[in-house]
Order: sequence, then structure tokens, then C-alpha cells
Amino acid sequence: MKEELYYSCLLNDLSAKDIVDGYKLEDIDHKDDLGETLLLNTCAELQLENIKYCLRQGANTNFVDGCGEAPLHSVIDHATKNETLAIEIIKL
Repeated sequence: MKEELYYSCLLNDLSAKDIVDGYKLEDIDHKDDLGETLLLNTCAELQLENIKYCLRQGANTNFVDGCGEAPLHSVIDHATKNETLAIEIIKL
């Protein structure tokens, strides 16, 4: 039985690098069991350092999930949490 993978839960305790290394993900754009990428989830949580890591690894910034959400949309949707940080992320 394969272990379930949900980035949104893991990002509370682990860095993006720890997730990639720990789950031996060969592709930074690997989709979790919800069909979402690590970049999409780090953007939703406005996790600047994790976003930078994903981008350095070549994450697809144009990925769109089943709901039509891309990483940039996710940052904008969650910008009210920290507008200054959201602007910094958008400038990346």
C-alpha cells in the first residue's frame, strides 16, 4: 500500500526540500494525492523560502490544478494574510 502524499499537511512541519528528499520525488512538479504540486501549496501558504526552493528546482509556474488554480492565483487568493509578503512573492 502506497503512502498518501498531501503537501498541504506536510508543509506545516517540513521544508519543501525535506519533502522532496524524504519522499524521493524525482520531479519537482510531482502531484500529490489531491493533484496539486508543491509549488502550488507553498504559494497558498505564502512560504517564501519554499517557493524560492521550488523555483530553483525548475517548478512549473504555469501548472493549473483541477479547479483552474495556478501558483500565482494561489498567492493572490491568500494575499490578505500578508500583503507585503505576497507582493514580494509575485515579484519573483
